Amino acid sequence: SSRLFLYLAYQGVHAPRQAPAAYVEPYEKGIADPVRRTFAGMISALDEGIGNVTAVLAARDMFADTLIVVTTDNGGPTTECSTTG
Repeated sequence: SSRLFLYLAYQGVHAPRQAPAAYVEPYEKGIADPVRRTFAGMISALDEGIGNVTAVLAARDMFADTLIVVTTDNGGPTTECSTTG
């Protein structure tokens, strides 16, 4: 078997706070704050992207022996973190 190293650098949960409406709309009833709602949509888009990668690895029978590390920086200034959660 061959080895694969994949470095995929998502910048999905950084400024500017934007997400396609399809990712934000599911949170309209559950999250009143529009900033937090957008942040939730950004996280959902990121989650879907990682899911797409894992689905392809599984389809190619490469998932079982794969180590996936998801990391992030420590976020922005505390004023940003306090409003986005």
